[in-house]
Amino acid sequence: MRALALRTMSYIHVREFVEASVGPAKSLLKDSDPYVRKTACFTVAKLYDHDKTLVENSDLIGGLNNMLRDDNPTVVSSALAALSDIWERSESIKLTIDYNSASKIASILADCAECVLLPPQECSLLIANLLTGGTKHISSRPS
Repeated sequence: MRALALRTMSYIHVREFVEASVGPAKSLLKDSDPYVRKTACFTVAKLYDHDKTLVENSDLIGGLNNMLRDDNPTVVSSALAALSDIWERSESIKLTIDYNSASKIASILADCAECVLLPPQECSLLIANLLTGGTKHISSRPS
């Protein structure tokens, strides 16, 4: 129910709803339910679509960075997808990835549906790009 409520609020492109979604998104990034955390990750990307400045000034991107260390592979892949989506639309956010995050991502890729659907060569290339920095920059902090 929490995930559905947050997701629904994030799709309403009315300033008051966007602003009201920031607090719940922050707290739900730390929820005990992995489905809720996964939904919160995508909500941050959706909120960024509505108001870049609000999200950049709210520490939601820092919350997404923290999700890269989550124990649940689906949450980690959702955080990575949300950060990638934000990074593609940002002029001020640089994505960098530290060794610990890269190792964690590489170790869980096999558990993620996105990688399972790739041919082995492409999955290997994806891992190599993540580990060598070949995919631009995931510590995503505004410059």
